[in-house]
Amino acid sequence: MKILISVIVAAILSTLIVGCSTLNTGNSALAKQINVFGAVPFSTADFTEINGIKAVEEPCIRGYDRNFDALDIIIGYGFNKRIRKIITLNPATSMFGVTIGMTVDEARKRLHTAGFIENSKPNTFKNDPYSLTLLVKTKDTVSGLRLEIID
Repeated sequence: MKILISVIVAAILSTLIVGCSTLNTGNSALAKQINVFGAVPFSTADFTEINGIKAVEEPCIRGYDRNFDALDIIIGYGFNKRIRKIITLNPATSMFGVTIGMTVDEARKRLHTAGFIENSKPNTFKNDPYSLTLLVKTKDTVSGLRLEIID
């Protein structure tokens, strides 16, 4: 009987451990569509310098951000040291086929093609586990992208 209980407990613990390790791993097909200096959500890559530009680290409520001013990007990390946020204003970067300088209408089409749906907030789209916001300075042009993991 003790062996049976031990086997059952081991099976339950094994399931919990595997479940936790796969929790919030993100959609790898979507992550492959992010072109921001190699930063991808859920990654443990520790970006302190990119192309010779050193980051300035700033604390935030959910962890800390690494700000690369000269590259116009911010990479946010959670307390678990995984990337949870990527913000880019850099025209050499893209997410899901959307680039800086593109029209908002074209960006919406590309996000819909990538499986995103519009959220109730303006210019915000959702595709679990991601929320993507188009940053728009002028009425018709994308000036930046903000990708966050939905908690």
